[in-house]
Amino acid sequence: MKKDEDGYKWLEIYAIYDKKSEKFDTPFFAHNDVFAKRRYLLMAEEERSPLSMWPEDFALFKVGRFNVDTAVVIEEHENVLEGAAAIRKEMPQNSTFNLEEIKQALKEMDNEK
Repeated sequence: MKKDEDGYKWLEIYAIYDKKSEKFDTPFFAHNDVFAKRRYLLMAEEERSPLSMWPEDFALFKVGRFNVDTAVVIEEHENVLEGAAAIRKEMPQNSTFNLEEIKQALKEMDNEK
């Protein structure tokens, strides 16, 4: 959990955007982009999940920050990951991956930025 200069603790807020419906799904909290990408990756690898069936229709966005000490929410709008297609480039569908393979794929995606 990140702390700011005043010592307040923050969680990042993320949401998956569905380009076809032009709507965001229910937001979720994560410590940082790596945690959020990992969660997205795991959802995309679930058989018959919308993220794995139509990867080009989805993107992961950071939509804000939540202060756990004061309950203040600050809005943000940052595209963190452009669809499961970016993940599939590193990890083919219908594969089983261990944690080290997931970490390596995330590291390679971060290096592409």
